[in-house]
Amino acid sequence: MILGADAAAGVLTWHAPEAVLRRAHLAVMDRPGVERRAVEAAAAGAVQWLHTPLLGVSGTLLRARHRAGLSLRFLVPEAVLAYIESAGLYARARRRVWWWAAAALLAAGLAFVAWAARGPLGDTVGGWPPGCRTWR
Repeated sequence: MILGADAAAGVLTWHAPEAVLRRAHLAVMDRPGVERRAVEAAAAGAVQWLHTPLLGVSGTLLRARHRAGLSLRFLVPEAVLAYIESAGLYARARRRVWWWAAAALLAAGLAFVAWAARGPLGDTVGGWPPGCRTWR
């Protein structure tokens, strides 16, 4: 299993970490701000360190950016970006954005109804002329 050091340091917080460590060999890439000792302690020393350039890009960062509606372009290869979009990865965050947009539209609609119910001239006393349909 290939992991960044940030993810590997938290392996003990995963579901059934002992089973994961028994079944998988951990290949770990260095991450800024994570010490190798912390990773080796969490994984009981069963770590193969990969010699890769030190990059500050992680899955956690990518998910957070996507959730915030920020671009992932130039952080991942174009093919990976295309796959993320076509497969709907991180779609729950996107649904949450749509939910907020729908809630905002509903609130705007309710504000319009409240405004329209005041009457054609905006008065709060008289309301609509007799014979006109109202929401009251």
